[in-house]
Amino acid sequence: MNNPQTEFANLLEQALIELSELRASIEYDEEFMEGIPAVIEPLERQVSKILTDVQNGTHRFTTGDLPFMDLVKRVNKMYLPFKQLFVDLNKLHKSMSVDA
Repeated sequence: MNNPQTEFANLLEQALIELSELRASIEYDEEFMEGIPAVIEPLERQVSKILTDVQNGTHRFTTGDLPFMDLVKRVNKMYLPFKQLFVDLNKLHKSMSVDA
């Protein structure tokens, strides 16, 4: 069984994989996915930064939402089918808070 920090890092890695696959799928249906490229880049950037911070031991777990949650909340699940992964990441992040 993984510890919560390892589980969190694994979920971040999974989110990056999902984002990469979504980026690839846009090539097949650009019209349907209009506007999503503008969402993918900031999500990838923010998730990558958090993952790097977790791996370096510099990430601070807090009770507040992860930085990308405002963006995730605005995107329809139809365009971000793995939206629940971000919700789960946010819940885990909050549950590991040093502020709690």
